Formats: sequence, structure tokens, C-alpha cells
Amino acid sequence: MSDYTSLVVKRRFLLASIVVIGLAGVVSACASNESRGRYRFDVVNQPVPVAAYSTITVRLTDATTGRPVDGATISNASLTLRMPGTTPPGKGTWLHEPHSEKVRFVGSSGDGQYRLAGYVSMPGTWTLVLSASVPGEASPVEGSTRFVAARERSDP
Repeated sequence: MSDYTSLVVKRRFLLASIVVIGLAGVVSACASNESRGRYRFDVVNQPVPVAAYSTITVRLTDATTGRPVDGATISNASLTLRMPGTTPPGKGTWLHEPHSEKVRFVGSSGDGQYRLAGYVSMPGTWTLVLSASVPGEASPVEGSTRFVAARERSDP
């Protein structure tokens, strides 16, 4: 076998090995993220009132069937609001700074709905990041959803 033929064979083997390793990585990533894309969190009863102890009701749905998921436990939750910050002198761009608040799991009300209590300190579009232990899933399900917070009107 010539040196050229040996080099071609080695290159093909190396390329085939790289392709196999890459495909294995993609398959394992899809398998580990399967439950993440399978579930969806949505805030119901919007707008959420601005208050120190706002009740935020979240519906957890199995996205593949469209059915609500009961029996889950919210293990971690956080609220963030992106706020415009100050601009450096002479600059025309806005800096967006995250504003975080505390939120805690209160309980379940059935039909895939879970109540949280959080300090929704100001009006705006908030992001709620959640982690839930779902029956039948080996690892917690993570997701996020957005909701609008507004001050209650007190018109005469």
C-alpha cells in the first residue's frame, strides 16, 4: 500500500470517527433535553397586580398532549424584570439591567395550576423561571414564562 493510500484511509477513518462522536453528542443532548421541551409553564389571570405579596398562578401543561399536569412540586422559582438603565454620557444605547425579586411556592389548586407568592414591585413584563418535580420524570423540569404586571386602577 502506498503512502498516499495509507494517508487517505487514515483521514477517512478520522473523519468517520468525528462524525460518529458528533452524532452521539447530538443524540445524548436531545435525550437529556427531552423533558425540558415537553412541558410548558404559562401564567394565568393576567395582568398580575403589583404588590408585596402578589399571587401568581401558573399552569403546567404537557405540550405533547395539551393536558394539564397535576401532582408536580415547584422546587425553585425566581422573578426578573429587565429595566432600562442609564446610558453612558455621549452614548446612544440603553443598558438593560435585570431586577430580581423573591417568589415562593404556595400550593396547587388542581387542573395543572400552581400558586406562587411573589414580590412584584413594579409594572412591566416579568419573567418567571421555574423548576418543578413532575411525577414520572427522573430530573426536574425547567422552564420560564412571561407575564404582565400592572397597578390596579382606582378610578372614581
